[in-house]
Amino acid sequence: MFPRTPVLLAALALGCSPAPNASPRRYCVSGPEARDLLERAHGTLLLAPPDGTLEALSLPDAARRTALDSNAVSSVVRVAGPDRRGRFAVVAHSERERIHALQRIDEHGRAEVIFEGRGEFGDEAQLGQHVALDTSGELLAFVARPRPVHVGGADARRMEGDLDLWRIEGREHWPTSLRALDDSLEWFPGAKRLVFTAFVDREAARELRERHVAQGDPFASSSCDWKRVPVVHEFDFARWTVRALHVGEHPLVAPDGRSILLRDLDQNWRLFDLESNQSRAVRAPGAIWPGAVAFVDSDTALYWARPTEGVESHDDDAGAPRCALKLLDLRNGSFQTVVPSLDPRSRLSYAPRP
Repeated sequence: MFPRTPVLLAALALGCSPAPNASPRRYCVSGPEARDLLERAHGTLLLAPPDGTLEALSLPDAARRTALDSNAVSSVVRVAGPDRRGRFAVVAHSERERIHALQRIDEHGRAEVIFEGRGEFGDEAQLGQHVALDTSGELLAFVARPRPVHVGGADARRMEGDLDLWRIEGREHWPTSLRALDDSLEWFPGAKRLVFTAFVDREAARELRERHVAQGDPFASSSCDWKRVPVVHEFDFARWTVRALHVGEHPLVAPDGRSILLRDLDQNWRLFDLESNQSRAVRAPGAIWPGAVAFVDSDTALYWARPTEGVESHDDDAGAPRCALKLLDLRNGSFQTVVPSLDPRSRLSYAPRP
């Protein structure tokens, strides 16, 4: 049953059916919205809808431009960046040619192939759906050769592979010999450390959960009895060491490198402070899969959500409710819509302007 497709997961999270007569209003989040969050975002949001065109949305002014024409690459599976020069990385897939590739797109829209594999994207792929690009645009991290693994019940199927690092200049490749889930990957500021998700055995995960999560808190309760449990890890690129940080998945690193936002399977969120080794629950109204997209500052994050009542949204061609992209204040749970209507199959990435 897992992994589910983005459309199905979004529909489940919205509580909706893709029936033509579905009404999005009943799935809306109640307001009022904050009015001061958008001014905190000073960066570029990359949006890759299913049609293949990749747009760049400048924040906070919401100016749009085409960053990549639909004819430039095959179907975009994942996007990362942009870096300080406006370059970004994409994982692209061609069903017809059965080729998938990791490419860096320069500021003029020219594609440079970094890695290419053959086979159907999924169980036969040579690289996963997630990639991390550092702010210099030179260091890449991704999960190579991901394969399905079953570690528990019906929802316990994950893709697991080898964590690989590349320096684009000179095509230097550093296999880490670390096993990692095909989940979000992010560099810390300075690109000396990387955050990723990996399985640990049930007993070790239980001890880690008890260290950070109070008894009775639902966080990670759905996965705590799996044979192996998803845990967020830190890889020190300079020392070549790794340590387990916190039970959970989908980690995002704050711009100052001091905290990590993560979630569990059920969209329970926590903010983990690296200095104190403590975490706290975060309230994200209307959050849906996959959850947070990126930090815009140390107190504010972009996230996928249900539309807000009274804010204009649109159904897709089948009549199913579309999703919204919002900003969330991690301290108090207030939110503001950035993109009111978005296809749930879209791929997103955000980076602050230098």
